[in-house]
Amino acid sequence: MIYAVTSDWHANLPAVRATLEDARKEGADRIICLGDVLGYGPKPIECLDLAMQECSLVTSGNHERAIIDGTNGFNIYAALMILWTREQILKKGGHDENDNPYLKYISELHTMDCFGEYFCAHGALTHPTDHYITPEQFGNSPDPTLVENFNMVNGLTFIGHLHIPFIGFSPKYCECSIKHDRVFELNASDRIFVNVGSVGQARDGSHAATYALVENGRVRLRRVRYDHEAAKDDYRSSGINEWVKQYEAIGHNPGVLAKLTGGILGSKKGPTNPHRDLEDYLIERINGIS
Repeated sequence: MIYAVTSDWHANLPAVRATLEDARKEGADRIICLGDVLGYGPKPIECLDLAMQECSLVTSGNHERAIIDGTNGFNIYAALMILWTREQILKKGGHDENDNPYLKYISELHTMDCFGEYFCAHGALTHPTDHYITPEQFGNSPDPTLVENFNMVNGLTFIGHLHIPFIGFSPKYCECSIKHDRVFELNASDRIFVNVGSVGQARDGSHAATYALVENGRVRLRRVRYDHEAAKDDYRSSGINEWVKQYEAIGHNPGVLAKLTGGILGSKKGPTNPHRDLEDYLIERINGIS
């Protein structure tokens, strides 16, 4: 059985399609997504449809949880995109939240799960939808939280959330800057964390979608080029900037915004630059600039 383990699609449809096509060409039998199918990106419905149709397992990420529970802790740009995404879900699936198939699907996702012999979660096991495991936590004096995470696993564990691929072999050592098609011969019983990176919003400078092919403990990292211009065009044709103009006057005050939008937004953080267009900010995220 060959698993294609993906994460953090972030509603980037060209990246998702290119990744799924690559996985099929490489002989993948099952597609796994470790959460954040949506958020940030302009094609949430299309990506949710693909997740529901193509994936044998999807775990919940922080952006899925925000659709259901609100966006406390999100910056204003991410929070606005959750609100916009939720509106698209309601338009497509119906405004009766109890009968909306997308909201039902999202609400039933588990934060941690298993596929085959492997364990998986969106982020750190201590708090799968919010906490990170990062390369900086590894070393001769590893972060106590990292040690706690290693103590929670009994075998090979796949995560995402960070948008940067790496393999953590022990609390004292991890390997980053992994080249395309690099193969790691591991065992399912190894207490190792594999971060598969991000399909839709790489943050390692590669500008490519990343995912892992997994077979009998053998892990192969793939980097997939996709059409960035098409992804940018999706933003420009989405009407996101036009939609957000109605909030311009209160965009500096997320507390007011939360009140006016029925509490969906709970962010306490302000924008790093409140005068930037949301569209431009999100395109930079696609490009890995910020």
